[in-house]
Amino acid sequence: CTCMRLTEVAVATSSVMIFFTTGAATMSYMSFGLLAPGYAIPFFLVGFVATIGGNLIMRFILRKFQRKSLILFAVAGVIAVSTILMALASIRATIEGKNRASLCGTLAE
Repeated sequence: CTCMRLTEVAVATSSVMIFFTTGAATMSYMSFGLLAPGYAIPFFLVGFVATIGGNLIMRFILRKFQRKSLILFAVAGVIAVSTILMALASIRATIEGKNRASLCGTLAE
C-alpha cells in the first residue's frame, strides 16, 4: 500500500530533521557557553543509546502486531507525556514564584 510507505517516509524525514535541528541547537548552546562540554557528551550518549533501544523495541512491536499505526501512537504518547510534564513544571515554578530568568539558567554553571 502506498499510504504505508508514506508513513515510513514521513517518519524518516522527521527523524533526520530532528537530528539536524538538535545538533544545531546543541552547537549553538555550546558556542554561547550555555552548555558545559562535560554535560554534552553524557547526554549525547544517553540519547544515542535510548534511540537505538527505542528503535529495536518499536521494530519488535511492529513485527509482532503488523500495525504501522503503532508508530503514530508512540509519537503521540511521547508528546502527551512531554506536554503534561512541561505543564507541571510551569505550575510548580509559578507556585514557587520563580521568574523566567531563573527557569532559563545555564547548564554551564
